[in-house]
Amino acid sequence: MRNPEKNGGVEGFGAICLDEAHLIANPPRGAVMEGVLTTMMCLSSPPRICLLSATLGNTEKAMEWLDPCDLVHVQGRFPPLEKRLIELEGEEEANEVISGLIEDILNDEHNQVVVFVYQTKAAEKLAKDLTTKLGEKAGEDGCLAFHSRISTAQKASVRNAYSSGKSRCVVATTSLAMGVNLPASHVILRDAVFFGAGELDTGEMLQMLGRAGRGNRSGAGLVVLKPSDGLDPASLSDRLKNEELADFRSSHEVENFRFGKGESGNAFQKFGRQVAGELSRRQKEGCTLDELNTFFGRSLGGKHIRENLSQTLCELRAGELAINSDDNKHYLTTLGKISVKSTLPLAISAGIGQLVRDVLDTDEKNELFGQWTVMDCLLLLCFFEGGDDIQKFLPQRFNKELPGKVDAWFESSSIKSALFNNWVRNGDEACEMLFGSMQLKSGTSKEEPNRKHAYLAAYRAIVILEMGQGKLVSDLERRWKISGLEGIQEKWRDQMIWLLGGLAGVLELPCFFRHLKDSDASDDRIKKVKVLLAKMRSRTYHIMEILNYCSPLGPIIRSLRRSSKGNGPLPGKKTLEKLAENGITTLQDILDKGEQGLVDIGIRRNLTKVLLIYSLRRLRS
Repeated sequence: MRNPEKNGGVEGFGAICLDEAHLIANPPRGAVMEGVLTTMMCLSSPPRICLLSATLGNTEKAMEWLDPCDLVHVQGRFPPLEKRLIELEGEEEANEVISGLIEDILNDEHNQVVVFVYQTKAAEKLAKDLTTKLGEKAGEDGCLAFHSRISTAQKASVRNAYSSGKSRCVVATTSLAMGVNLPASHVILRDAVFFGAGELDTGEMLQMLGRAGRGNRSGAGLVVLKPSDGLDPASLSDRLKNEELADFRSSHEVENFRFGKGESGNAFQKFGRQVAGELSRRQKEGCTLDELNTFFGRSLGGKHIRENLSQTLCELRAGELAINSDDNKHYLTTLGKISVKSTLPLAISAGIGQLVRDVLDTDEKNELFGQWTVMDCLLLLCFFEGGDDIQKFLPQRFNKELPGKVDAWFESSSIKSALFNNWVRNGDEACEMLFGSMQLKSGTSKEEPNRKHAYLAAYRAIVILEMGQGKLVSDLERRWKISGLEGIQEKWRDQMIWLLGGLAGVLELPCFFRHLKDSDASDDRIKKVKVLLAKMRSRTYHIMEILNYCSPLGPIIRSLRRSSKGNGPLPGKKTLEKLAENGITTLQDILDKGEQGLVDIGIRRNLTKVLLIYSLRRLRS
């Protein structure tokens, strides 16, 4: 969709079906959905479009946007779903009431329950308590917790246990709220109000309650209402009964629309991705302001983009992501094109691009790039906070012990960092210069804000690297005095591999050599810079490989693959995931499991032999 070379394939689409269409109102994913559909509608031969949703309110705007269109509204639900409130009184404790309800529900051997709670810790605790109280009624595997902090393999394990009846009760956060069909007869919503986030709207509640009743089995959805929730029971009951849902609308209409941690009033943060995406599709012929206005005028929430279009284009040009030609047509620069094609966040692309140009201007001896390591690849991206997943799962607060611990790590480690040694350790003024080059705002702290931001970034980069190198979660948590790392390695892995792929693309751009030529650099220096950037790309790919095998056994699998002569299949990521899922984290564990034991957990027999032979050889050496 972002690649103009693929336009021929897009033109061939005959029909598009968008499920969960109400998510068009949810930033930032809704903006992507809306952009895709708008692009389709603007084709010379638009495909047929079908939007599906079980929780969509007034559809007048949808019909106006898609005109001409038909509305198919099914009022009934099959199988039927009963919805009712459980009002707590006085000192009644929610978990105790829920335990009693579930115990009664599971007296029927055909029933299974999903309980929704707000927080991860609450899910873990309630699942553990229910397992103890329910005993055999909870199933062979007991009551299980499901939330965003467990790995994909763990999530699959929970779903399989529930579907097979080994677990008859799952306690989940909203990560299980949409699009997952499980054989639940009953759903209990314990938290109708999320502390710090407010009351769930009717659509969100119905999405959760709608997990009950699948196939031919009717369902029951129970909402627990606590006195502290401050909600009117009669009003909430009517809303659920009548299914009073939010109107269909664009995410661009949502207040405080944000990408990452950008300021809500920043046009670049709000609309830069949409505008750059449209410029990418018209890269060959360019796009005038009128043409952009016409396109976004066809979009559902396009008026909000049109009001900010000139400012957005100005900010894209300021970041050297777009240019305005003499004929008043707008084009993406080479940097802008790679940003859109790789889906690298525009602010990161602009910041890295400017940093590279500034270093080329000020470091004529190429010392910084000559000292570049795999740690610099990670640290550079962590300066931008490495994406929402990483900053979400690592502590944000700076403490006075952190710089000393980070300094000590770099002093003892064989892996160094040019960015850390040349900028971070040299105080707040040096960090301010670095962040200024990358167009970064380091926060609102008045005391050494740049230095604090830099040390937090270095700390995150260290943890990520050590996870990739196979360090045990328990050791990392103890050393850095953090918790909750278990199960989230793959979130970091996928997030950072995506960002690193974009970084590798940026470092390959010829615009940097053109910048050197415009600065009257010698041919000899341009050749040296080409070699250095190629080495930096190589180190980027190397750290991507390290993170690809993020597990205690990851270094072993990488070593096995490197030492192999390429004869026959070799263990890879899927093998590593199966080993980790079954608690196998050392070479001795592999030998103890044996060939048949490894086959029994799903590893192909020819791969088990490779693993056993390699493990035995390594242990003997």
